[in-house]
Amino acid sequence: MILLLLACPVPLEWAGVDPPRPGGVEALAMEDVERDLWLLGQPNRQENLERRWQEMGLEVEDGCGVRAGESPARVLIQADDDPSAAMAISLAKTVDNTTPPKTLVFCAGPYEGATESTLRLVGPSRKADQLIRETETAYADLQALY
Repeated sequence: MILLLLACPVPLEWAGVDPPRPGGVEALAMEDVERDLWLLGQPNRQENLERRWQEMGLEVEDGCGVRAGESPARVLIQADDDPSAAMAISLAKTVDNTTPPKTLVFCAGPYEGATESTLRLVGPSRKADQLIRETETAYADLQALY
């Protein structure tokens, strides 16, 4: 019986164990960007966006995703279009399972709250490979804002 169990691999999730998830730029994935671009183009864009913020472990606040930091000082990651919103979702994934030094606010639309600094994302195109490269650069820029 034991040999049979060892011979059949079981996903960790089935055993009630959360597998470790990559962080930083290792968390960026082409298929995530492609899916997010598609989701953001659907009629229920804001709903999809808020669901993605929650999947990244963020609190949803006025339509934006918020990752609480060690400090209440806020850094706004601002996206103004669908490609840059897909970048913002990917950036949120890079800080999954971490507590950043400052609170991060990921927003794909207007934000009225006070912030210490802003990282404005500009999606160069709708091509996922270009968005991944730009997100890697934005990740380095975000680290500098800490």
